[in-house]
Amino acid sequence: MNLNHIAKKPFFDLFYRTPCMPQMLRAALYDATMLNSDGSHRGAKATLLLTNQQHTAHSRDIEFAAKQIKEIKHEGNHITQLLSYADLIQLGGVAAVEYCGGPSMVFKMGRTCVEGEGDSVNHGQEHHGNSIVVDRLNKLGLTTQEKVALMGSHTLGFIGDSKKGRDSRWCLNPYVFDNTYLQDLLLCDRSGYIKTAADLAMLNDSEMKQWVETYAQD
Repeated sequence: MNLNHIAKKPFFDLFYRTPCMPQMLRAALYDATMLNSDGSHRGAKATLLLTNQQHTAHSRDIEFAAKQIKEIKHEGNHITQLLSYADLIQLGGVAAVEYCGGPSMVFKMGRTCVEGEGDSVNHGQEHHGNSIVVDRLNKLGLTTQEKVALMGSHTLGFIGDSKKGRDSRWCLNPYVFDNTYLQDLLLCDRSGYIKTAADLAMLNDSEMKQWVETYAQD
């Protein structure tokens, strides 16, 4: 058993007890796409663990993920105890993808954390429940392909607190990491699952739609 698997194991154990994979992936993306107050990219530095940041995010999923990260840091194993909180947040996202049937990724460690509550960043309210804040993606200097790939994370999880009915999710199985979100997106009104304005905007941009179609096929 290599160090990567040992580090992921406490997350796999957590997912077995509580299927919180979507929350952990959402938290990893939230932290990784964090911007500084001047608009520059801060990235994954455990900003979401700050109390002030959790108040700003106003997201039950972010709060839940933060609690789990703190517990795994101290109660996981000898590897998680050595990792920074910034590493653990991203590791939770990696483990969530793998647990849900996505690719197994080699995790690179060594991230540093913000210093204190003064490092929290104000931003607009998170919108559409647990969806990605697209405005923040647009400020990161990502390629069109990268933005579509990150939007593909909507294949996991629910919108808001409801977990019943087609209007609570983006695709059929919110616990399987595959490309059904993108396949359903191309169906538009024939899909039956919810589509936010941010989702549909990818179909109105020719370059983004091209990548949606590419990822929907594979």
